[in-house]
Order: sequence, then structure tokens, then C-alpha cells
Amino acid sequence: MTQHTEDSARRLVIDRERGDYLDDVGAPGCSVAMVLVVDPTGQFDGIEVPVLLRPDATMIRDMLCSAATHEQLGPLSVEWRQRVRDATWRCGRTTKNGTRCRTQVGHRGDACRWHRGPEQLAFKDDR
Repeated sequence: MTQHTEDSARRLVIDRERGDYLDDVGAPGCSVAMVLVVDPTGQFDGIEVPVLLRPDATMIRDMLCSAATHEQLGPLSVEWRQRVRDATWRCGRTTKNGTRCRTQVGHRGDACRWHRGPEQLAFKDDR
């Protein structure tokens, strides 16, 4: 688990003045509001995040992702360091349907076998 710093003492304050109910758009009782991030001394940190609230004012969607281990301040956990270390390079060329190619390649910037041009397929003498 990630170590939390003194930054985790921040708290969220709902600013309902800039919120609105969502009854008219098919979410009866729910509302959207801005959340202000406040430090332990009560000073506003300058961070504002929109949130979706249930009728009992609990958050449906936390835009800060404050519960996600990889979003915490401080060093990454061993699990996340391993995931970054084990990440592979991808081709990234545009496919026929307009998405990015996800084929694994050996080095950054390399093209996969489907996206190599004729100049890359030529035999290179290493002598």
C-alpha cells in the first residue's frame, strides 16, 4: 500500500452554490456540485473538482480519484513500480480503422511487422 503524506489530511468541501440538481435530466435526487480542496488549516488550496452526488450527498464519482493507490502522493508502491518496469513498447502506428496499433515491439519507435515499410524490410549487412 502506498504511504500517505501529510497531504492526505486535506479535506473536501462541497460548494453547493455552484451546483445543480439533475432531476430534469433523468437522475432524480442526484446533483452535481464543485468540491473545494481545503488544507488542514482551513485554507483553500485552489483545487476545484466537479463531483456527482447521490441524494444522501455521498459521492458517486470522485474526479480526484483519491482512493486510487497510484494517485497518492509519495513513492509508488512496489506493485506499481513493477508494472511500469514491465511495460512493453507498442507500435503505435495508425491502423486501417483509425486506432493506434497495440502490437508489442522491441524498442521505442519501432514499427511492427504489419507497419514496416519496404526500406525497413531490406537486409542490412552487419560487417
